[in-house]
Amino acid sequence: MGYVRDRWTDANPDGPSARPRRVHNGRWGKGRRWQAVWTDSAGRRQARACTSKDEAEKVVRDRDGRQAQSGPVPLDRWLHDWAAGQLHWSASTRRHADTAIDQVIVPALAGESVQSLTRQRIQDAVNGWAEQFAPATVKARWPFLRGAMSQAVADGVIERDPCVGVRLPRLAPPKTRVLTAGQVATIVSRVPERLRSLVIVGAASGLRPAELWGLTWDHVQAGGLRVDRQLRQGSAHDPKWGPPKTPRSNRTVSLGPAALEVLADHRSRWGDGVSGLVWTSRANGALSTSPMVGIWHRAVDGMGLWPRSGWHDLRHFHASALIHAGMSPRAVADRLGHADVTETLRVYSHLWPSDDASMAAVGDEIAGALSDT
Repeated sequence: MGYVRDRWTDANPDGPSARPRRVHNGRWGKGRRWQAVWTDSAGRRQARACTSKDEAEKVVRDRDGRQAQSGPVPLDRWLHDWAAGQLHWSASTRRHADTAIDQVIVPALAGESVQSLTRQRIQDAVNGWAEQFAPATVKARWPFLRGAMSQAVADGVIERDPCVGVRLPRLAPPKTRVLTAGQVATIVSRVPERLRSLVIVGAASGLRPAELWGLTWDHVQAGGLRVDRQLRQGSAHDPKWGPPKTPRSNRTVSLGPAALEVLADHRSRWGDGVSGLVWTSRANGALSTSPMVGIWHRAVDGMGLWPRSGWHDLRHFHASALIHAGMSPRAVADRLGHADVTETLRVYSHLWPSDDASMAAVGDEIAGALSDT
């Protein structure tokens, strides 16, 4: 049980046998007078300073009541219940969460309850993951545990978040690798004929795969492509769209005559797909991830590309072309729909040409001018 402490006075200064009384101590008038004190579910002493005795008593009643109502909550149940409540997640995020929870988090923390978890226990689990997975994989799965524990604090199941202070493996920023124009041309020639224009337009626009696969003819305009949604989970013949990745992803991507002609030729040959989609499967259904991954892998087979290459590499190819054409980071960020320029520089800074030679020339001009005086 908790209790309320008066921080400004001391009890029985004359000893236990004297008449009970309280006297001012050295803290009199300093800070908040009343303090709620209780023991949390992990057996740790906790305290909170309050401005009034009533407030402190309410805190104690609240904390005692929470602990009385909540017995040990199995971690696996809490994680699944928390994930089920994330109604804003996309279908792909939900699949990633299920994989992380069932195959990584729960096995590493087997037998734990929400209340029994400690920072060190979680740190040991993270260290184990770091030995099995790349740092980026650990970082991608971490938010599912962290989010569930934050919710446990908010709901009063635990007093403190055991994830606070846990160190993740250092993530070395990888340099984005870029296809050559010749490699893109080879991919165009190897994909199914109905998707050749998709490769060309992807390389010419820099759209994200889900933006590209979800493009409909009513979003193809005279000057380019209107991007205000992306393809989400749905059946092949009843596709569903969701909002773009970030608010700045809502944009218009300009296209020149050659790219627009590719689209016009595609429409004249293949017609409109289900729900007005520009590109569809052989069965005229919406494109979906698994078949498209297979198509990409068959197209690049034997080309010696890096592991995990995929449709997103057309976007990197386009960004590289913009950079080598002299476009500014702001212009590239706007065209790609990045949240901000920082994201653009994080991914592509190594592709911008070095200014060392130009800066050396400026320094030479200064030195020459000063030496002539």
